[in-house]
Amino acid sequence: MKQLFSNMIISTNRRGFLRTLILGGLALQLPFIFHCKSNDLQVITLTIRDKIFLINTEFLLNIMQILLPKTQQAPGANDLKSDIYYLWLLNDTHIEESRRAYLAEIVVQMEAYFVDKYKEDFSNLTLSEQNDAVSSLTKTKWGEGYLSSIMSIIIESMFANPIYNCNTDKAGWKWLNYQGGFPEPQMSNKYPEILTITQSRSIHEK
Repeated sequence: MKQLFSNMIISTNRRGFLRTLILGGLALQLPFIFHCKSNDLQVITLTIRDKIFLINTEFLLNIMQILLPKTQQAPGANDLKSDIYYLWLLNDTHIEESRRAYLAEIVVQMEAYFVDKYKEDFSNLTLSEQNDAVSSLTKTKWGEGYLSSIMSIIIESMFANPIYNCNTDKAGWKWLNYQGGFPEPQMSNKYPEILTITQSRSIHEK
C-alpha cells in the first residue's frame, strides 16, 4: 500500500490507474454531487455530531494538489476544484454524519500531525518538504487510510458535471475519455433540487 501512494504521487501514468478503478465500478458508486461554489475563507468552522471542526481550506488544497498535481497532459486537483467538492461533502446533510465527521477529522488530524512534526505550518514548507511530509504519512498507522479517502474524493470530483461548478470544462472527463450521463442535468433538476422534486411527488402519490 505504501508503494501505491508513492507511485500515485510521482507517477506519470495516472490515467491508467484511474481507468482501472473505473472498470472496477467506481463510476457507478459515486455519491450525489451538489452545487460547488468557491470559498475564499482560509478556515471554515463546521459542527458535526455536536463537535466543532476547524477546516483549513488552504491546507486541504495543498494536500490534494500533491496527490494529484497538474501536468501538461492532465488536470490537477485545483483544476477539478476537488477541495471545494470535499467541503461541500462535509456540508451535505444527506450524507451520513459518521462519514462527514470522518472526512472532517482527516483534515484536522493531518494538519496537526504536520505542525507537530515540522513545528511549522504546512504552507510554509517547501514543495519538496511538503511531498516528503505527505509520503511520511504512509509510515503511520492511520496515514494510508486518510490519504486513500482524500484520493477517493479527488477521483469523485473528476466525474462531477460542470453544472455543479466542479470539474470545470469537463477537464476530468476529457482526460479520462469519459462520457457522462445523458441527458445532462439542468438547473431545475440538479442535486439537491431533484430530491425535493422526488419527495414532493412521493407525498402527492400517497
